[in-house]
Amino acid sequence: MPSFAKVLSLAAVAFGAFVSAAPSAPRGIVDVAAETGLVGEILGHRDVVETSTTTVFSILTEAKVKIAPIVEPFNYLTSQNATVVVIKPIVAQLNVVLYDVVNDVKALVGRPVAEILVGLNGVQCTVDDIVSLLGAIITLVFDVLAKVLLVVTVDVSAILAILTPVVYAVIALVTVVLQIVVVVLGETVVSAVYTILTSPDILNVCVKLSVGSIINLIHL
Repeated sequence: MPSFAKVLSLAAVAFGAFVSAAPSAPRGIVDVAAETGLVGEILGHRDVVETSTTTVFSILTEAKVKIAPIVEPFNYLTSQNATVVVIKPIVAQLNVVLYDVVNDVKALVGRPVAEILVGLNGVQCTVDDIVSLLGAIITLVFDVLAKVLLVVTVDVSAILAILTPVVYAVIALVTVVLQIVVVVLGETVVSAVYTILTSPDILNVCVKLSVGSIINLIHL
């Protein structure tokens, strides 16, 4: 079973890429943030997070709801329309949500764990609750990335560069959640999420995007 130390290693790599992406962030992300009225800055630079979402469960549930309609257009991409012009704005919106969710979860650090792990009906979240939500988000994002990679035939290098930060954002989300919940739920939750991350479909996406540092750590 993967150790918690491995989670911290993943976190270091993911957050390094996560933060380093900030200075070169495409203007499209900033534009989308302004147009959609999302609170706060993006790309890991929000010093204060103003949100009514106060538990891991509610943050992840809201994230899943937000991500689904954003990535839906990816299901209709073909080799003819899978271009930078079409893909870049969609990914920009996705990044806004992922980066904000990471910051929202990070903002929970230091609060009573019993409080931030409340789920439905005031009952503490179980391993299955967290794994189900994280698994849904991971699968949702990686499934559409796989579909894009399957059909893209033009602007390939540029599109790969656009998609790669999404992988790091998802891993950053996974690691920051695990760092919080492992204290209460134990390393069983780490093992369960690790199983999802090592599925052939997800590893295949990582290979195609040349996310070598993530692949190496997953296989430790």
